[in-house]
Amino acid sequence: MNEGLIVLLILVGIIAAIYIFVTVSEKRSLKKAAEGRDKERLERAVAAALPGEYGYQTLYAHWENRRSYGRTVETSYYNYAIAFKPDCFWVMPLHENDGEVSLGSPSFYTGSVLSYIDIEPYKKKDKLWRFDANFYDSHGIICLQLCIESTNITSFFDLLQQKECDDFYETLRTLSEKVNPAHASIAEGLSRKRTGQSKKKAYIAALLSILLFFIPIFSIPAALYSIYWSVKVRQTGGRFVGALLFGVLSLLVSIGFIVLLVLIEMSVIF
Repeated sequence: MNEGLIVLLILVGIIAAIYIFVTVSEKRSLKKAAEGRDKERLERAVAAALPGEYGYQTLYAHWENRRSYGRTVETSYYNYAIAFKPDCFWVMPLHENDGEVSLGSPSFYTGSVLSYIDIEPYKKKDKLWRFDANFYDSHGIICLQLCIESTNITSFFDLLQQKECDDFYETLRTLSEKVNPAHASIAEGLSRKRTGQSKKKAYIAALLSILLFFIPIFSIPAALYSIYWSVKVRQTGGRFVGALLFGVLSLLVSIGFIVLLVLIEMSVIF
């Protein structure tokens, strides 16, 4: 048998084994989540941390914070238990050791102590599966960041919390409608920051596309990525024309290179 074919079969086998392992592990975790045992553990821990409080819902949240130091990237992981009512919520640092859940001191938040809430939802077929929430103080500095997902398959918990995710999203959206209008300067600063970030991504992607025009498998996706972020710039109110033209130019260069290769190949054949 051809050695190349043997190597290909081995690679396909390895990929298939990894896929089966991941699929089986995910199904096992989803089955565990459906049983609700981890949700009960979380609820018991929250109840112990909030004695005398009633009528709240609980959910799990997390956040990853990355810092770059030259070539080194440091990632910090934060895990939280959330208890919330329609007009307020508690945030408690969450720790797990050998199956035992412990919570840190709860921090209490209401509309009177929040200055600005920035919420970014992610949906699939109009169904909320995740949202990120950034909370700002009166100086426009982030004081809390949360990521809430409807399904959590983690080292901490296996949880299904679609209803809690939907309800907490509505709670934060309602609070943001109350507090955000009084801090328009923070909203303006966020808009300028997003505009700058989107433009930067658009130009960098377009530049990479032009530099790699001789490798269409890389240059075309980079050009499309550039055009995408050019449109995002427009959505945030910035000037996007230059970035968009640069992205289109990089796409045309990549396509032109492919056409040139095809013409050269045809001239050789005929």
